[in-house]
Amino acid sequence: MGSNPASTAPHLMPFLRQAQKNGAHIVVIDPVRTLTARSANQHIQPYPGTDAALALAMMHVMVHENLHNQQWIDEHTLGWEHLLQRIEAYPPERAARVTGLAVETIVDLARRYATSTPAMLRLTDGINRHTNGGQTVRTLLCLPAVAGHYGTRGGGLMYSTSDWVRWDKLTLGRGHEATCPTVPRMLNMNRLGAILTGEANPPVYSLYVYNANPAASSPNAGKIAEGLMREDLFTVVHDLFETDTARYADILLPATSQLEQRDLHKPYGHLNLHYNMPAIEPLGEARSNWDVMRALARGMGYEEPWLQSEIDEIIEEVLEATARTNPYLEGITLERLQTEGAIPLAIPEEERIPFARHKFSTPSGKVEFYSEQAAANGYDPVPGWVPEQESHIREDAIEVVDERLPLVSAAAHHFISSSFANVETLKAKERVPRLTIHPRDAEKRGIRSGQLVRVGNERGWCQLVAEVSEGVREGVLSTPTVWWPKFSPDQRNINWTTSDRLADFNGGSTFYTNMVLVEPAKEV
Repeated sequence: MGSNPASTAPHLMPFLRQAQKNGAHIVVIDPVRTLTARSANQHIQPYPGTDAALALAMMHVMVHENLHNQQWIDEHTLGWEHLLQRIEAYPPERAARVTGLAVETIVDLARRYATSTPAMLRLTDGINRHTNGGQTVRTLLCLPAVAGHYGTRGGGLMYSTSDWVRWDKLTLGRGHEATCPTVPRMLNMNRLGAILTGEANPPVYSLYVYNANPAASSPNAGKIAEGLMREDLFTVVHDLFETDTARYADILLPATSQLEQRDLHKPYGHLNLHYNMPAIEPLGEARSNWDVMRALARGMGYEEPWLQSEIDEIIEEVLEATARTNPYLEGITLERLQTEGAIPLAIPEEERIPFARHKFSTPSGKVEFYSEQAAANGYDPVPGWVPEQESHIREDAIEVVDERLPLVSAAAHHFISSSFANVETLKAKERVPRLTIHPRDAEKRGIRSGQLVRVGNERGWCQLVAEVSEGVREGVLSTPTVWWPKFSPDQRNINWTTSDRLADFNGGSTFYTNMVLVEPAKEV
């Protein structure tokens, strides 16, 4: 769900292919026929933002057909009676009206999921990027618990392996240093445009950008451009290239690439720790993030010794501090990393199956269908589904009230966010900034393939090349991201239309809650 590993996690694909050869049934749930969906055993296309309703209906089928694992639920969960009430409100017929799927599709999926052992649910970031993203993820996480799939080899949930290693926070933030200042205010980068145009109090008068290109890849980019043009804003960009953001900078500092700097990488899709050894010395005046920060500290008169440490000293200190509380780093030293490059984490075989001991990182140590923590923070304590704040979906059905369509702006195959989107060979493979539209939606609007179309809403607009195709479900639009605006004729990209509204949990982004009008572009 919300995952296209063929484009965003290619290291996973050989394992999926092998699993299919061994008899695994792979289902992709996505309104867009992605590259991954094309090779799956089954592709299910719900309306965007309705995955939680689908999950509740699946659990409804499981409960009413006695396919749920009541013993596992009784022993390892908390608040089952609360979730059960919510499940009862979502029979497959209601979910079918909301998701746009056939009742039979929902029922068959529920039966297959409940009776397949092991069964793995794969989630990634796409599922989060809706105004109801937090509750959607919470609801999906209930599925493996209701079916009893957690703690089984090859079953349960897959998101990221990064939590096997969590760097020691005190060492990273120098919180144990007496001279370390208090943590400054934190502003949500998803609201950058609003922050730069008046939302922040006191105002932001200086902006330092590194490892990012917000003028291209952040939501409501038109508002960001407006903020970056303020005469009283001092902007520094540290980058390898003249990005769209760099064009607004007062100072552009040259950055090193991974080929020119030392670094330490923890895993997110495997179980190895990696040391990044530079292949060449930095070219020209390029400097790494750490070297620039050291120079800034020196120039500003800070004399703490750790602010002038060499990068390998910092890596060694973080490794040693983390190893004191994380046994998976046993035997992994800086010297070994420099010699071997990559070292597997020291995870005992009996611990390689997540949740095999049925211990969860919740206050109760169980899967919490009812969360006191959520309630204390003002959230719904029970997972569930609510319509998106921009959508044709109502509580019980899809109701098309105007000509707008939801736009999903998923990752391009050849770019990583906005990285590599200035490489000519990769741009050529992505062809043009395009909008995929279903043939019936295109016919209603007089749109044909290859035609320039205008995509817009109250936030902004851009022009894309239409691709009329059944690669997206009817009633939904899709476009790959992130093209640099500077390479488009109108100097814009799709993020001129995306919302900087925050998601329901913890300030997440809502790129995919985006209703737009699409029409043939007027000839100039």
